[in-house]
Amino acid sequence: MLKSRNLILEFTWQRLLAPEVWITSIVVGSFINLYGQLLVPWLRGTDPVEAFTTELANAPGVTALSIGMCYLFPLAVGLFSSVSTRYALRQNESLAAFPDRKPDPVFRADPDGQIVEAGETTQDLFSAHTIKRAADILGADVWSAVLSADRSGAQVDGGVTVHFKPEDQWYLVSHSPAADGHINIYLTGVTDDVAQCASRPANG
Repeated sequence: MLKSRNLILEFTWQRLLAPEVWITSIVVGSFINLYGQLLVPWLRGTDPVEAFTTELANAPGVTALSIGMCYLFPLAVGLFSSVSTRYALRQNESLAAFPDRKPDPVFRADPDGQIVEAGETTQDLFSAHTIKRAADILGADVWSAVLSADRSGAQVDGGVTVHFKPEDQWYLVSHSPAADGHINIYLTGVTDDVAQCASRPANG
């Protein structure tokens, strides 16, 4: 409960720091005030300036409060809408950011083996070692097995590991289907002891 409250407060503060929130409040609030303070009296056949001056003289506090509420109302509605929407979608945001936060390689490849998308950390690794295709890190045999399993709706044996020689690192290989026939590849770093217990096609 405390975590949720802190998250809501964080989202609210972030929105309050956004200039567009205040601009919207000022624009909408000004239109409401113009309508209520000037247009409505004029439509009723009353001099709007005289009506406003009289109201301000008789009840300055109420008049100031009504003007202020015209600005606070759109601000409150905008904050509630954006914060509640973001809070409801917080899990999706977390999942979307997952590939960038994961230290191990996470990438997406097309059926031809071309890498079409990768997390931030993965991009740095691939750029450092000029990796452009899935087989460059998985090896031809493992990539073929992944491709064949994806087409049949199966999964590569969870014990399959690959050795990335440039960094002397073993990775456990898993995958899942993605949109447009692409394949998501997830590599999880394991120690040499764990790799010894698995199928170990080497690469690099």
